[in-house]
Amino acid sequence: MSQALEQLREEIVRGQLAPDTKLNIDELRDRLGVSHSPLREALSRLTADGLVRLESQKGFRVAPASLEDLLDTTKTRQILESAAIKLAVAKGSDAWEGEIVSAYHRLEKSTLRGEFKDAKSREEWEKVHDAFHAALISACGLHWLMEFRNTLYRQMARYRYLWLDLNVYEDVNAEHRRLMDTVLRRDANGAAALLEEHIGLTYEMVVKIRSA
Repeated sequence: MSQALEQLREEIVRGQLAPDTKLNIDELRDRLGVSHSPLREALSRLTADGLVRLESQKGFRVAPASLEDLLDTTKTRQILESAAIKLAVAKGSDAWEGEIVSAYHRLEKSTLRGEFKDAKSREEWEKVHDAFHAALISACGLHWLMEFRNTLYRQMARYRYLWLDLNVYEDVNAEHRRLMDTVLRRDANGAAALLEEHIGLTYEMVVKIRSA
């Protein structure tokens, strides 16, 4: 089940399975090489994550995409991670600080390697970007908060894949550096404010591009 779950999750997040696509159980079973039971379990997990919808009498579909949903996801993530980063700053150890610095270093290298011209570079950036943001709040000490954060991050990553060329981001390394430096200074309120603004950037860029 885990292999089917991860593959379907990646295909949805990366936009390879487009929003509102009907998911045919038999077709997926043959393509993924799994039986009905683990496939249905994987689809149920993705439904709980908000990436798939189960419609009565109609089966499973990829969740639709909309500006309203992106705004909802953005605001929820802002509230959740602003609270989490304050907890992390209060509780974090020296080892936690080291994890943040290491995660930032990997993210900086990925961003500076060049433009996001192919799927591989795009996927690498999303992976290290996710790791950096997770590291910022990892010392919060709340397992379920981190689980919800992971779900929300995947939702926003999906919108970036669907609607954004990552090259539209300006000075993204500087933003991440400011976040890291503020956290390392143990400025909880400043870090929360910066993080809230940073999380909102995806929504702002999508609105700007789609209204152009």
